[in-house]
Amino acid sequence: MESVFDAAKINQSQPGILLLSHGPYAKALFETMELIYSEVDNVAAFSLEEGDNVEEFYKSFVKAMESYKKGCICLVDLMGGTPCNQLRKYSLVQKKEVYAVLGMNLPMLLSAVELRQETDSLADMAKQLVLDGQEGIMNFNE
Repeated sequence: MESVFDAAKINQSQPGILLLSHGPYAKALFETMELIYSEVDNVAAFSLEEGDNVEEFYKSFVKAMESYKKGCICLVDLMGGTPCNQLRKYSLVQKKEVYAVLGMNLPMLLSAVELRQETDSLADMAKQLVLDGQEGIMNFNE
């Protein structure tokens, strides 16, 4: 499992952003974000690789989620895949509301970093991230 999470760098004045994916996508998206913004607090990435222990993946991202006192918004690669299903498991087992947006992309992540400066409402962030992610998808020839 590839992951990026540093509990020592948590800024408790803002919510966290958690990236979950199959393969190296979450970690690569995190690294791309850092090329644009340099260093960003409260963003963690967990990439589930082939052959990884799913329970270890679960424990790792739950530790990160529970470290953010203001909660976190989760960006997940795909509806119905293992990372999404493990997030759903967390919500059901812990009986906690989870704010997640599926189909994560770079415009969505960059928007999440900016939106944290404007609102603490994870529900509002999730709604806006869906719109921002969709707006980032366009036909180059039109």
